[in-house]
Amino acid sequence: MTHSIPAEHAQHDLDLIAGHAAGDLTDAQRIRADALLESCTTCADLRRDLVAIASATRTLPATRAPRDFQLSPAQAARLRRGGWIKSLLRPFAAPGSAARPVAMAFTLSLALFEICWSCPTALPSRSANPAAGFAAAVPACSANPVP
Repeated sequence: MTHSIPAEHAQHDLDLIAGHAAGDLTDAQRIRADALLESCTTCADLRRDLVAIASATRTLPATRAPRDFQLSPAQAARLRRGGWIKSLLRPFAAPGSAARPVAMAFTLSLALFEICWSCPTALPSRSANPAAGFAAAVPACSANPVP
């Protein structure tokens, strides 16, 4: 089911309506919210829905979930600390670190090495015409991929 929202409602302050439903507005804010609620039926529907949700939530049983998903302070400290790999890579992650360009160059060189290793015939030959050797090698590489 789709609802068409009037264009003027898109400009309304929905936080003001939510505050009115919760009852935590100042007098000036409440006056503005009352004016909105009187002039806009969509805002009035929103307030009515928020009040209904709040009252339905109060009637829910106060039982805890069968499993507690909170971290203990010891677990949080262990996760924050990380392992030896995290401590080894920490200098590369800092935004202003001088090691970031080194890490990028290393990553690019590894990628280039992988490309050259997986398809060695793509490298140009050392003939008199290197462009011809490269052009001849490219189809050979795609025809015979290395697993």
